[in-house]
Amino acid sequence: MTSKSSLRPFVLFLLPMLIAACDDSSRPAKPSITTVLDFAWRASLADKDTAVLIMTNKSNVSLENIAMKLEDQTTLDLEQASKDDSAGLYSRHAEFTVQRLAPGAKKEIGVLETGWLLKPDTVITLSHESYEPESVYFYLNSRGKMVMSVGYASKKGAQLTEKLHEIFK
Repeated sequence: MTSKSSLRPFVLFLLPMLIAACDDSSRPAKPSITTVLDFAWRASLADKDTAVLIMTNKSNVSLENIAMKLEDQTTLDLEQASKDDSAGLYSRHAEFTVQRLAPGAKKEIGVLETGWLLKPDTVITLSHESYEPESVYFYLNSRGKMVMSVGYASKKGAQLTEKLHEIFK
């Protein structure tokens, strides 16, 4: 029979290898979904104050099951939010899945597809199993025009980006 003391060097030898094998940091990070998708928008034909998101697959493979979470980031009145159970805490959301997007294909996504009005203060978070999620943010710029920013989930980040673009034109 083997004693515990004779197993100790063996366990101490294997333990670091087992930990390294389970460590996710050694795996390469997933690329952002923006490496395979381009985003643009246009005004909705149904309501000029709302938008239609246009996604383009810029990769050479079909993308399937692109999940979208749409959220309204408008700050609600606390009293109203507490009265309206469907409002949640400062945010409403909906979910939509793009089943398949062929290489080079464009997909327009608006109220007809999602049941959601894409208007200022809407954040769309897109995710796919092979890529890191990314957010697309719609907001009103300083001139009152609706604009879109990719990669920022907050109005402040999108507005800061706009100001930097204006300064460094």
